[in-house]
Amino acid sequence: MSRELKSLTRGLAQTYTMRFVTQFGWARITIDAEGFFSCQSDWGDFQHRWNSIGRDEYDDRLDAFKDFLTDIDHDYFLRKTVGRKGQVFNFEKSIKSLREHVIESRKDGDLTKEKAREIWKQVEWVEHTDDPTYYVVQVCDQGDLTDALYCGDLTEVDVAMEWSPCHLYFAQEILPIFQQELLKELAIKKGRSKWLRKSAYIKLARTLRSKMPTLRSSATS
Repeated sequence: MSRELKSLTRGLAQTYTMRFVTQFGWARITIDAEGFFSCQSDWGDFQHRWNSIGRDEYDDRLDAFKDFLTDIDHDYFLRKTVGRKGQVFNFEKSIKSLREHVIESRKDGDLTKEKAREIWKQVEWVEHTDDPTYYVVQVCDQGDLTDALYCGDLTEVDVAMEWSPCHLYFAQEILPIFQQELLKELAIKKGRSKWLRKSAYIKLARTLRSKMPTLRSSATS
C-alpha cells in the first residue's frame, strides 16, 4: 500500500553558528517556532522538541521559544536534549555510596560489627570499571553483600551516573552565551529592559560558577 501525504508545511527556522575568539570549539544551533531545538557542536549533539512552552502573550511563536530557552537551566537542558545517553558511570562515587550504606546499616543495627567488617572487605574486592552493568554484576558476586545491604534487590544497588564532561561543559558554559544573545535579540526587538536584566543575571551566574574552584581552594588553604 502506497503512502499518501496528508500535509506538507514549510516552517521558518533560524540557525546560529557560534565560534570563539580565544578558545577552540564551535556550535551550530537551529531553532524554530514549533519548539524544535537542534545543535551540533564540538561538545556533542543536542536535540529536543518542546510541545508546550507557554508564553501566550507572544504573537511571534519563535520569539516565545527564544524567551523560553533563556529560562532553562543546564540540568533541565541536558535531561531534555541528551537524556541518559549523555551520562557516564562514576565508579568512585558508586563505591563511596556503597561504603556509606555499610556504615549506615551498622549504625542502624542492621549489621553486626563482624558482618559489617566482612561486607566492607567485599566492597574492596570490586574492581574498577567504566561499565555500570559489570559493576552491578561484581557487587552481586561479592558473597552476600547484596543480601546484607539490599535484601537481594539488585535494582537498589548504588550506581552513580553523571553528565559527561563534554555535555556538561556545553550546558554550563556555551548555553549561557547563547541565552545571552537571545536576550539581546528580544531586548532590541521589544525595546524592553527585563531581558537585559535577565542577560546580566545569566552572565553573573556564569562568572560566579567559573570562580567556584578558586573560592573552594581559598577556603581550604
